[in-house]
Amino acid sequence: MGSARTTIKATVSGVRSWRGGSRVLFAATLGAVALVCTACGGSSPSATAGTPAQLLSAGLAAQRSGNYTAAAADYKAVVSAAPTSSDACYAYYDLGVINQVDVSPANPAAAESYYRKCLALNPNFSDALYNLAIILTKSDPAQAESDYSQVVALAPTSVASAPAYVNLGFLLIAQGEKAQGIKDIQLAASLNPAFLKDVAAAEK
Repeated sequence: MGSARTTIKATVSGVRSWRGGSRVLFAATLGAVALVCTACGGSSPSATAGTPAQLLSAGLAAQRSGNYTAAAADYKAVVSAAPTSSDACYAYYDLGVINQVDVSPANPAAAESYYRKCLALNPNFSDALYNLAIILTKSDPAQAESDYSQVVALAPTSVASAPAYVNLGFLLIAQGEKAQGIKDIQLAASLNPAFLKDVAAAEK
């Protein structure tokens, strides 16, 4: 069982970050985090004045440039100005990402809190569910399983759901549900052949 949990972290455990319609995938390995940017734009100066949308944009630019203190200030200004808006949902989400993978040392407890605030505004924000599941895999595997299951239920045939299927599969294997776990990992591989190696690992 211990090796299965390690596999979750070593093969997938990617933390996703919303970027105005595009995604940045933070691929986490054991003891290291590698940034793979799929749609990063340029940076601009951060600001703590303006509309919530302007503050969110400034926060994104600051986060991309590595100025996490300024980014956090902008995101917190967003939620202060418009606490129930979609902008606040994204701001809470990105505050979670900053605390989960951007800063060192990471602060998973703070990240979890921010993801929960994001999900209170949008319970179907799949990236927040996915990242929260990563945090909860060890401390609350039942809830992690529920969160991964919700992610795949929201988009069961999407390539973007493949990592969630893989993490869910290895989590189930670690809990003694090997047959179902292998099925989930096989489904991930059918959506994205890059996960074929995980099918072989699961079947051992």
